[in-house]
Amino acid sequence: MLRPSSLSCGYGFFWGTPLNNRLGRTMSAFACLAITGSAFTGVVAPSHADAVEGQALNGLALLSELVLRAEGGPAYSQDYFEHWLDDDRDCLDTRQEVLIEESVTPVVMADACTIASGEWYSPWDGRTSITPVEIDVVHFVPLQEAWFSGASSWDSSTRQRFANDLDLDASLTGMMGSLNASRGASDPYEWLPSLADTRCQYVSEWVRVKYRWGLTVDSREQAQLRYFLSGACESYVMAVPPLAVTASEAPQETLWPLFKNSYDGTIYEFVTYKDGSSGPVPLNFAKWRDVYGFQRPARTPTDYVGYAWSSSVYAVTFWPGGENAWQWDMLNYNQFRAAGSPGKRNIGWIPGSSFYRWETSSEIFVQAPDATKHALNYAEWQRSGFQPFQPIYDQGFVKLSWSSDIGRMTSLSAGQGSGLSYNEWRGEGQPTPRSQARVNGDVFYQLYGNPTIYYSGPFLNRAVNYNQWAAAGFPKPEIRGAPPVYPFTDVKATATSVVLYGDSQLDGDSWSEQGARAMGFTDQAAHLSFGGIGYSTPTSSAGGTGWTAVQQGLVRFPGGTPGLVLVSMGGNDASAGRSDAQVIADSSALWAKLKLMYPQSKIVINGVMSRNDASHVQRRHIDGVLAANAAKQGVTFISVAGLASTANAQYLDNVHLSQAGHDAVAPLYTAKLRATLGR
Repeated sequence: MLRPSSLSCGYGFFWGTPLNNRLGRTMSAFACLAITGSAFTGVVAPSHADAVEGQALNGLALLSELVLRAEGGPAYSQDYFEHWLDDDRDCLDTRQEVLIEESVTPVVMADACTIASGEWYSPWDGRTSITPVEIDVVHFVPLQEAWFSGASSWDSSTRQRFANDLDLDASLTGMMGSLNASRGASDPYEWLPSLADTRCQYVSEWVRVKYRWGLTVDSREQAQLRYFLSGACESYVMAVPPLAVTASEAPQETLWPLFKNSYDGTIYEFVTYKDGSSGPVPLNFAKWRDVYGFQRPARTPTDYVGYAWSSSVYAVTFWPGGENAWQWDMLNYNQFRAAGSPGKRNIGWIPGSSFYRWETSSEIFVQAPDATKHALNYAEWQRSGFQPFQPIYDQGFVKLSWSSDIGRMTSLSAGQGSGLSYNEWRGEGQPTPRSQARVNGDVFYQLYGNPTIYYSGPFLNRAVNYNQWAAAGFPKPEIRGAPPVYPFTDVKATATSVVLYGDSQLDGDSWSEQGARAMGFTDQAAHLSFGGIGYSTPTSSAGGTGWTAVQQGLVRFPGGTPGLVLVSMGGNDASAGRSDAQVIADSSALWAKLKLMYPQSKIVINGVMSRNDASHVQRRHIDGVLAANAAKQGVTFISVAGLASTANAQYLDNVHLSQAGHDAVAPLYTAKLRATLGR
């Protein structure tokens, strides 16, 4: 087939105002790409020299006989193919002849000219039907595909023979209507049967029909057929069908204008497609040699451009069709040298560039196709045509105001990021970081027992000096590596809770409990009373002394923050004759531990309940020792020395109050506790 190729040219053919601004000048060198004039005489149809009718060949060998050509031709209409004829005048047209031939059981005729039923199997989807209206008799190579593969150059008689070809089984076949609708006019690149084990037969029959009728294949179709016929279907053998057209009737090769660029030597055919669109197609050497006879190509209309802030050079070829048809290539060193080391023109925009802005600054950045990043000034952004930019939320670059370190934040809100070296910062286009003293999720900390203060953040973790800590606002450092304060129980004490820890002075409804209750501390579940215990005196029920039992975590103190902690012991230290020094050391250790355990709670130390007689002289002495130590340690202390005599309290024995004795002492103690708590 001979095909003229003409393209009109005029102002704006390549050049629109937006791109004129971007590229920086009018297109004087390439005002119009003139690909005009008549077509070139084609090459004759394939000779089929290697294929003999009836010979058994594999599909790849038969495929090599087909002419490779881009699809094209005048607009298609089914009316160009007269079909379903009754050539033998037996009142059965071509469609019914195929149905009769392909039914796996003898058909039942409604009358001499109408098929009522049969059984038809569609191998392409594995379905069977007994109703002829469900079966479409289809052209294996669809009429539209044939039209654009060369049938448009046939006369009406040849098209009629193709549309009613009963001499080759593959030409016409039955197919379920729904499957035919799915296939449409597709070639094997666009559609293949869903049943994988039928595809070898499908592509082989496709090649046989195209060979028989001298139809061409396009590049995508050829590649798909070659993929199967040289792979999974390599062993699939077929008989060469008889030719249905002469060499003069077969489609002829269309010659297109040729162009060659100077930077990589690619030669292009400028092809016009069946839908009227056009574009460059790379030409392989064999076709250039065999079809074009080494025809000398014209030079492509190419210019060399780039960004002022990047060393990369881009070739832009102004193919017809407007800005979207232009071809852009970033040149490597060898291509640049092959093009003659051209000087580049600086422009404001190159396709493939992305424009964006980080949340941490107002700067607009561009990333070029070569991955180079650059912060635009206003003039550069203007030259780009004010390309829209993508805001990058919750990300950016941060600099600590008290340090020179810069970090890239991948999530500002979550405090996630990493450090940035100088070269990495330059690689990002030297973004201006946002200066701030702190970052979400960062922390200042100290190691337990070490005065050095450290900073830990998403992009920095190191020791800081005093000035840096001050510049950050003197944040209170966490203490890391400290041993657990205490193995508390799961019970959580509250503001109305009192923790009572002591000896048998807490037995019954003791004066300590009554005083705490009068002050509003009604939750007294933490009643930790151990008979015989003292600061320095052990008891088996506690597992140690008043101090060592706590030191070793043996006493079940509640968690949380109780409103009041009351300690009542020392009488057993008096009875056991513990030295003042020992009592002072152990009481100091216990009180310090309680402060760590309950830093927000009020801690009150009760003295030793006693009478004023000679038998309680040591008890009163220990009360005084504790009072002096409490003053030294800054601990709240209530002395109860001689309080039993003041209340005329009753005793069960020499040291234990009766319940009546507790009740008598309680009002006096409550008054002392109220005064101590300031209530």
